[in-house]
Amino acid sequence: MNGLQVWLEKKCRDGISLVENEAAKMIDDCNNNCEDRKGEFKATLIKTFLDRCYEIGLCKIDPNDNIVPEADIDVLVEEMIKQCKNQCEIDTFACVDESCRLLGAPTRINRTDPTALDKFTINISTTDFGVSGPVVNPLSIRQGEAGEPTQKLNYFDPLTKITTETDAAVLIEPIGTNGLNKYSFNNSGYPFVTMWDIRQSLTYAQFTRWSQAMEWTVKLDVPSKCDQFGNYNPDLTYNSENLPNEAVYVYDRSYGTWIQQNFEICTDQNDYVNRSNEDGPGDTFVERSDYVFNSKEPYSASNQQGSVFFEVGDFIDDGDVFDKNITITNSVRRFLKSLGFLLILMLIVQSKN
Repeated sequence: MNGLQVWLEKKCRDGISLVENEAAKMIDDCNNNCEDRKGEFKATLIKTFLDRCYEIGLCKIDPNDNIVPEADIDVLVEEMIKQCKNQCEIDTFACVDESCRLLGAPTRINRTDPTALDKFTINISTTDFGVSGPVVNPLSIRQGEAGEPTQKLNYFDPLTKITTETDAAVLIEPIGTNGLNKYSFNNSGYPFVTMWDIRQSLTYAQFTRWSQAMEWTVKLDVPSKCDQFGNYNPDLTYNSENLPNEAVYVYDRSYGTWIQQNFEICTDQNDYVNRSNEDGPGDTFVERSDYVFNSKEPYSASNQQGSVFFEVGDFIDDGDVFDKNITITNSVRRFLKSLGFLLILMLIVQSKN
């Protein structure tokens, strides 16, 4: 057993303080990143309003006019930063073993020798953070059947290309003093389980939200004030949800035309989902398989799975974009209602094979 393996084993299994420190650093990095994105949030917010026939920086005359005072922009930006930080929670981790070739071992192993794998490889433990966390409706496919929110061990059969759910439920072990929980499976009855099987069995809900706050492109939407020709319509009327009764339009850059705005996702919302509010509203959680493509094959120029690219600005014409909405807290919702519009914050991720 070499020094690297000893350190990794201790880090993942015994050196809990190391795991706690790494989790705390991830949270701090995420919180700082949310603050650093203030300029990006403000610029995107202003552009969103201007593209929907609002005017920035004047004084409001009527609650339903198209004026957005500069002070209101600053309030909304602070709420966006607050919500971004709500996605930084990390209190789950897992130790994942993966096979690693010993230094000096042959790059090609004789597979006819049943002891070859043991002779030339070792298991290295890596630590995955944010492997679970609250997932609101709809449930993740990794949480089991509806009404059975227990994450079960799944394994992939490379021969049949079928993924099977076992009866092995996730084991949750409180670790350390900072509320960290270690997730694992008893796979003694499934000795063929790989690191990819462990990873596809966990939701990675916290890591998804953390990744979005750290890297994903932000997209905003707000009820438009534009008519079908892109002109401000001052005669709009509004329902009890402060949504326009008349049709309003937004400019679709991919088609170069004005299209009618859809408000189906505008529903009443509670405070943002977190560990203490697990029944919160639908949020930004995305299935891991939607943005990370795992491959059991070695990397090659023709096989580039296993990487995910977050690229700003390339999403407009891409048919594989995943749009996930972040909800706004009650406080900002009430504030927006007083202004006569409802804000919906969305994050977009682009992934490529």
